[in-house]
Amino acid sequence: MTSPGQENIRPERYRLIVLMSQLAARRGLAAPLLLGVLLLGLLPAQPGSAGPAVLTAITTPAGGTFHPLTPVRILDTRNGTGGVPVAPLGQRATLNVQIAGQGGVPATSVSAVVLNVTATNTTAASYLTVFPAGVAVPLASNLNWSAGQTVAKLVTVGLGAGAVSAYNRAGSADLIFDVAGYYSTPDQSPGPDGLFNPLVPSRLLDTRTGNGAPIAKLTPGQTLNLQVTGRGGVPASGVSAVVLNVTATNPSTAGYLTAFPAGLATPLASSLNFRAGETVPNRVMVGVGSGGQVSIFNPQGTTDVVADVSGWFTDTTSGGTG
Repeated sequence: MTSPGQENIRPERYRLIVLMSQLAARRGLAAPLLLGVLLLGLLPAQPGSAGPAVLTAITTPAGGTFHPLTPVRILDTRNGTGGVPVAPLGQRATLNVQIAGQGGVPATSVSAVVLNVTATNTTAASYLTVFPAGVAVPLASNLNWSAGQTVAKLVTVGLGAGAVSAYNRAGSADLIFDVAGYYSTPDQSPGPDGLFNPLVPSRLLDTRTGNGAPIAKLTPGQTLNLQVTGRGGVPASGVSAVVLNVTATNPSTAGYLTAFPAGLATPLASSLNFRAGETVPNRVMVGVGSGGQVSIFNPQGTTDVVADVSGWFTDTTSGGTG
Protein backbone atom coordinates (compact mmCIF):
# COMPACT_ATOMS: atom_id res chain seq x y z
CA MET A 1 0.00 0.00 0.00
CA THR A 2 1.39 3.38 -0.96
CA SER A 3 1.16 6.59 1.00
CA PRO A 4 -0.89 9.52 -0.37
CA GLY A 5 0.61 11.09 -3.45
CA GLN A 6 2.91 8.11 -4.21
CA GLU A 7 2.78 5.20 -6.61
CA ASN A 8 4.84 2.07 -7.06
CA ILE A 9 7.58 2.32 -9.69
CA ARG A 10 6.65 0.31 -12.75
CA PRO A 11 8.71 -2.84 -13.45
CA GLU A 12 10.18 -1.49 -16.69
CA ARG A 13 11.37 1.64 -14.89
CA TYR A 14 12.88 -0.45 -12.10
CA ARG A 15 14.81 -2.52 -14.65
CA LEU A 16 16.17 0.71 -16.16
CA ILE A 17 17.32 1.87 -12.72
CA VAL A 18 19.13 -1.42 -12.09
CA LEU A 19 20.76 -1.31 -15.53
CA MET A 20 22.02 2.24 -15.04
CA SER A 21 23.33 1.43 -11.57
CA GLN A 22 25.26 -1.55 -12.93
CA LEU A 23 26.74 0.68 -15.63
CA ALA A 24 27.79 3.20 -13.01
CA ALA A 25 29.50 0.51 -10.96
CA ARG A 26 31.47 -0.69 -14.01
CA ARG A 27 32.76 2.84 -14.54
CA GLY A 28 33.74 3.42 -10.91
CA LEU A 29 30.81 5.70 -10.03
CA ALA A 30 28.95 5.70 -6.75
CA ALA A 31 26.10 3.36 -7.64
CA PRO A 32 23.97 4.10 -4.55
CA LEU A 33 24.17 7.85 -5.23
CA LEU A 34 23.32 7.35 -8.89
CA LEU A 35 20.41 5.14 -7.91
CA GLY A 36 19.00 7.89 -5.72
CA VAL A 37 19.29 10.43 -8.51
CA LEU A 38 17.64 8.06 -10.96
CA LEU A 39 14.77 7.49 -8.57
CA LEU A 40 14.14 11.23 -8.47
CA GLY A 41 14.07 11.31 -12.24
CA LEU A 42 11.73 8.31 -12.54
CA LEU A 43 9.17 9.04 -9.82
CA PRO A 44 5.65 9.53 -11.21
CA ALA A 45 4.01 12.92 -11.22
CA GLN A 46 2.41 14.00 -7.95
CA PRO A 47 -1.29 14.78 -7.67
CA GLY A 48 -2.09 18.16 -9.11
CA SER A 49 0.75 18.14 -11.61
CA ALA A 50 -0.07 18.47 -15.26
CA GLY A 51 0.18 15.45 -17.53
CA PRO A 52 1.60 11.95 -17.06
CA ALA A 53 4.91 11.05 -15.41
CA VAL A 54 7.95 12.36 -17.23
CA LEU A 55 11.19 10.39 -17.55
CA THR A 56 13.93 12.88 -16.66
CA ALA A 57 17.14 12.60 -18.64
CA ILE A 58 20.08 12.62 -16.25
CA THR A 59 23.62 13.04 -17.51
CA THR A 60 26.28 11.28 -15.44
CA PRO A 61 30.03 11.16 -15.93
CA ALA A 62 31.62 7.94 -17.16
CA GLY A 63 35.17 6.84 -16.56
CA GLY A 64 37.70 5.59 -19.07
CA THR A 65 39.34 2.18 -19.27
CA PHE A 66 42.96 1.32 -18.55
CA HIS A 67 45.39 0.18 -21.23
CA PRO A 68 48.75 -1.19 -20.02
CA LEU A 69 51.94 -0.50 -21.97
CA THR A 70 55.38 -2.02 -21.91
CA PRO A 71 57.23 0.58 -19.78
CA VAL A 72 58.92 3.25 -21.91
CA ARG A 73 61.11 6.17 -20.84
CA ILE A 74 59.63 9.40 -22.17
CA LEU A 75 61.50 11.95 -20.02
CA ASP A 76 65.01 12.15 -18.60
CA THR A 77 66.42 15.58 -17.80
CA ARG A 78 69.89 14.04 -17.43
CA ASN A 79 70.16 13.43 -21.19
CA GLY A 80 67.31 15.42 -22.78
CA THR A 81 64.95 12.51 -23.44
CA GLY A 82 61.53 13.97 -24.16
CA GLY A 83 62.89 17.01 -25.93
CA VAL A 84 63.64 18.88 -22.70
CA PRO A 85 66.84 20.77 -21.80
CA VAL A 86 69.67 18.70 -20.35
CA ALA A 87 69.37 20.31 -16.93
CA PRO A 88 67.80 19.51 -13.55
CA LEU A 89 64.53 21.15 -12.55
CA GLY A 90 65.33 24.12 -10.35
CA GLN A 91 63.72 25.59 -7.26
CA ARG A 92 60.04 26.53 -7.70
CA ALA A 93 60.32 25.66 -11.39
CA THR A 94 57.68 23.92 -13.49
CA LEU A 95 58.43 21.61 -16.41
CA ASN A 96 55.76 20.86 -19.04
CA VAL A 97 56.06 17.39 -20.57
CA GLN A 98 54.25 16.17 -23.70
CA ILE A 99 52.59 12.80 -23.02
CA ALA A 100 50.05 12.20 -25.79
CA GLY A 101 51.72 10.55 -28.76
CA GLN A 102 54.74 9.43 -26.72
CA GLY A 103 55.81 5.95 -25.61
CA GLY A 104 52.75 4.15 -26.99
CA VAL A 105 50.24 6.64 -25.60
CA PRO A 106 47.79 7.61 -28.37
CA ALA A 107 47.87 11.18 -29.67
CA THR A 108 44.16 11.68 -28.92
CA SER A 109 41.34 10.31 -26.77
CA VAL A 110 43.48 9.94 -23.64
CA SER A 111 42.14 11.23 -20.31
CA ALA A 112 44.97 10.21 -17.95
CA VAL A 113 48.34 8.49 -17.88
CA VAL A 114 50.15 6.20 -15.46
CA LEU A 115 53.78 7.21 -14.92
CA ASN A 116 56.58 5.97 -12.74
CA VAL A 117 58.13 9.28 -11.73
CA THR A 118 61.70 9.35 -10.39
CA ALA A 119 63.58 12.24 -8.81
CA THR A 120 67.36 11.84 -8.66
CA ASN A 121 70.47 13.99 -8.10
CA THR A 122 68.46 15.90 -5.53
CA THR A 123 70.27 18.82 -3.84
CA ALA A 124 67.83 19.69 -1.04
CA ALA A 125 64.85 18.31 0.83
CA SER A 126 61.85 18.94 -1.40
CA TYR A 127 58.80 17.52 -3.10
CA LEU A 128 57.43 17.16 -6.62
CA THR A 129 53.89 17.82 -7.77
CA VAL A 130 52.68 16.31 -11.05
CA PHE A 131 49.42 17.72 -12.46
CA PRO A 132 47.57 18.36 -15.76
CA ALA A 133 49.28 21.04 -17.84
CA GLY A 134 47.53 24.38 -18.12
CA VAL A 135 46.19 24.66 -14.56
CA ALA A 136 47.57 26.34 -11.45
CA VAL A 137 49.99 24.35 -9.31
CA PRO A 138 47.79 22.49 -6.79
CA LEU A 139 48.50 22.13 -3.08
CA ALA A 140 49.58 18.49 -3.33
CA SER A 141 52.69 16.33 -3.66
CA ASN A 142 53.54 13.07 -5.40
CA LEU A 143 57.16 12.51 -4.31
CA ASN A 144 59.07 13.67 -1.23
CA TRP A 145 62.82 13.37 -0.65
CA SER A 146 65.86 14.40 1.35
CA ALA A 147 69.01 15.79 -0.25
CA GLY A 148 70.87 13.09 -2.13
CA GLN A 149 67.96 10.63 -2.29
CA THR A 150 66.65 8.97 -5.43
CA VAL A 151 62.89 8.43 -5.05
CA ALA A 152 60.34 6.84 -7.39
CA LYS A 153 56.53 6.74 -7.15
CA LEU A 154 53.74 5.56 -9.43
CA VAL A 155 51.57 8.52 -10.44
CA THR A 156 48.21 8.57 -12.21
CA VAL A 157 47.60 12.04 -13.61
CA GLY A 158 45.12 13.66 -15.99
CA LEU A 159 46.31 15.32 -19.17
CA GLY A 160 45.94 18.98 -20.06
CA ALA A 161 46.15 19.52 -23.82
CA GLY A 162 48.03 16.22 -24.04
CA ALA A 163 50.66 17.19 -21.46
CA VAL A 164 51.45 17.14 -17.74
CA SER A 165 53.41 19.57 -15.58
CA ALA A 166 55.94 18.84 -12.83
CA TYR A 167 56.69 21.39 -10.08
CA ASN A 168 59.76 21.23 -7.82
CA ARG A 169 59.55 23.10 -4.52
CA ALA A 170 63.19 23.46 -3.43
CA GLY A 171 66.74 22.82 -4.58
CA SER A 172 67.15 21.05 -7.89
CA ALA A 173 66.46 17.52 -9.12
CA ASP A 174 66.67 15.50 -12.31
CA LEU A 175 63.39 13.94 -13.35
CA ILE A 176 62.62 10.65 -15.10
CA PHE A 177 59.20 9.61 -16.45
CA ASP A 178 58.52 6.00 -17.47
CA VAL A 179 55.02 5.52 -18.90
CA ALA A 180 53.25 2.32 -17.84
CA GLY A 181 49.77 2.81 -19.30
CA TYR A 182 46.94 5.21 -19.97
CA TYR A 183 43.19 5.70 -19.53
CA SER A 184 41.14 6.34 -22.64
CA THR A 185 38.34 8.91 -22.77
CA PRO A 186 34.81 7.58 -22.13
CA ASP A 187 33.89 7.70 -25.84
CA GLN A 188 36.84 5.41 -26.58
CA SER A 189 36.15 3.02 -23.69
CA PRO A 190 33.52 0.58 -24.94
CA GLY A 191 34.97 -2.32 -22.93
CA PRO A 192 35.19 -5.08 -22.03
CA ASP A 193 38.92 -4.47 -21.56
CA GLY A 194 40.48 -2.15 -18.99
CA LEU A 195 37.95 -2.61 -16.17
CA PHE A 196 39.44 -2.72 -12.68
CA ASN A 197 38.74 -5.45 -10.13
CA PRO A 198 40.11 -4.85 -6.61
CA LEU A 199 41.36 -7.69 -4.44
CA VAL A 200 42.18 -8.22 -0.81
CA PRO A 201 45.99 -7.92 -0.96
CA SER A 202 47.75 -11.24 -1.34
CA ARG A 203 51.46 -12.07 -1.38
CA LEU A 204 52.51 -13.64 -4.69
CA LEU A 205 56.29 -13.39 -4.24
CA ASP A 206 58.80 -13.45 -1.41
CA THR A 207 62.31 -14.57 -2.28
CA ARG A 208 63.11 -14.81 1.46
CA THR A 209 60.62 -17.63 2.00
CA GLY A 210 60.32 -19.31 -1.39
CA ASN A 211 56.84 -17.99 -2.15
CA GLY A 212 56.54 -17.70 -5.93
CA ALA A 213 60.27 -18.28 -6.51
CA PRO A 214 63.24 -20.14 -4.97
CA ILE A 215 64.67 -18.93 -1.66
CA ALA A 216 67.42 -16.76 -3.07
CA LYS A 217 68.14 -13.10 -3.72
CA LEU A 218 68.04 -11.81 -7.27
CA THR A 219 71.57 -11.66 -8.62
CA PRO A 220 73.11 -9.02 -10.91
CA GLY A 221 71.45 -9.08 -14.32
CA GLN A 222 68.82 -11.62 -13.26
CA THR A 223 65.22 -11.58 -14.48
CA LEU A 224 62.62 -13.36 -12.37
CA ASN A 225 59.41 -14.52 -14.07
CA LEU A 226 56.50 -14.41 -11.64
CA GLN A 227 53.21 -16.27 -12.22
CA VAL A 228 50.38 -13.86 -11.44
CA THR A 229 47.28 -15.28 -13.15
CA GLY A 230 45.49 -18.00 -11.22
CA ARG A 231 46.99 -16.84 -7.92
CA GLY A 232 45.95 -14.51 -5.10
CA GLY A 233 42.45 -14.03 -6.47
CA VAL A 234 43.62 -13.11 -9.99
CA PRO A 235 41.68 -15.19 -12.54
CA ALA A 236 43.50 -17.74 -14.68
CA SER A 237 42.40 -15.92 -17.86
CA GLY A 238 40.83 -12.68 -19.03
CA VAL A 239 43.50 -10.51 -17.36
CA SER A 240 45.35 -7.68 -19.14
CA ALA A 241 47.29 -6.22 -16.20
CA VAL A 242 47.77 -6.47 -12.45
CA VAL A 243 48.37 -3.97 -9.65
CA LEU A 244 51.30 -4.97 -7.44
CA ASN A 245 53.10 -3.53 -4.47
CA VAL A 246 56.71 -4.48 -5.20
CA THR A 247 59.30 -4.23 -2.43
CA ALA A 248 63.07 -4.53 -2.58
CA THR A 249 64.67 -5.50 0.73
CA ASN A 250 68.16 -6.45 1.87
CA PRO A 251 69.85 -4.97 -1.24
CA SER A 252 73.62 -5.24 -1.28
CA THR A 253 74.15 -2.09 -3.37
CA ALA A 254 72.23 0.87 -4.72
CA GLY A 255 70.08 -0.18 -7.65
CA TYR A 256 66.62 -0.47 -9.15
CA LEU A 257 64.05 -3.03 -10.30
CA THR A 258 62.07 -3.08 -13.53
CA ALA A 259 58.70 -4.87 -13.78
CA PHE A 260 57.37 -5.62 -17.27
CA PRO A 261 55.23 -8.17 -19.18
CA ALA A 262 56.97 -11.54 -19.43
CA GLY A 263 58.21 -12.58 -22.85
CA LEU A 264 59.36 -9.12 -23.91
CA ALA A 265 62.81 -7.56 -24.01
CA THR A 266 63.83 -5.74 -20.84
CA PRO A 267 62.76 -2.10 -21.30
CA LEU A 268 64.80 0.98 -20.39
CA ALA A 269 62.66 1.86 -17.40
CA SER A 270 62.57 1.45 -13.63
CA SER A 271 59.82 0.59 -11.16
CA LEU A 272 61.57 1.37 -7.88
CA ASN A 273 64.97 2.65 -6.76
CA PHE A 274 66.91 1.87 -3.59
CA ARG A 275 70.18 2.35 -1.76
CA ALA A 276 72.25 -0.39 -0.10
CA GLY A 277 70.46 -1.78 2.96
CA GLU A 278 67.19 0.06 2.29
CA THR A 279 63.74 -1.51 2.13
CA VAL A 280 61.76 0.32 -0.54
CA PRO A 281 58.26 -0.43 -1.89
CA ASN A 282 56.42 1.04 -4.84
CA ARG A 283 53.11 0.48 -6.55
CA VAL A 284 53.36 -1.09 -9.99
CA MET A 285 50.68 -1.43 -12.68
CA VAL A 286 52.07 -3.91 -15.19
CA GLY A 287 50.72 -5.78 -18.18
CA VAL A 288 50.52 -9.56 -18.00
CA GLY A 289 52.78 -11.29 -20.50
CA SER A 290 53.26 -14.80 -21.82
CA GLY A 291 52.04 -17.62 -19.60
CA GLY A 292 50.20 -15.17 -17.33
CA GLN A 293 53.50 -13.89 -15.91
CA VAL A 294 55.28 -10.62 -15.23
CA SER A 295 59.06 -10.24 -15.19
CA ILE A 296 61.19 -8.43 -12.60
CA PHE A 297 64.71 -7.41 -13.62
CA ASN A 298 67.55 -6.59 -11.23
CA PRO A 299 70.53 -4.98 -13.03
CA GLN A 300 73.13 -4.92 -10.25
CA GLY A 301 73.92 -6.18 -6.76
CA THR A 302 71.69 -8.65 -4.98
CA THR A 303 68.31 -8.09 -3.37
CA ASP A 304 65.28 -9.89 -2.03
CA VAL A 305 61.98 -9.03 -3.69
CA VAL A 306 58.41 -9.13 -2.35
CA ALA A 307 55.28 -8.62 -4.49
CA ASP A 308 51.70 -8.26 -3.19
CA VAL A 309 48.77 -8.15 -5.62
CA SER A 310 45.85 -5.80 -4.92
CA GLY A 311 43.84 -5.89 -8.15
CA TRP A 312 43.66 -6.70 -11.84
CA PHE A 313 42.26 -5.33 -15.11
CA THR A 314 40.14 -7.17 -17.66
CA ASP A 315 41.33 -7.94 -21.19
CA THR A 316 39.27 -8.01 -24.40
CA THR A 317 37.61 -11.30 -23.51
CA SER A 318 33.83 -10.94 -23.76
CA GLY A 319 32.00 -10.81 -20.46
CA GLY A 320 34.69 -9.10 -18.41
CA THR A 321 33.43 -6.92 -15.58
CA GLY A 322 34.96 -4.47 -13.16
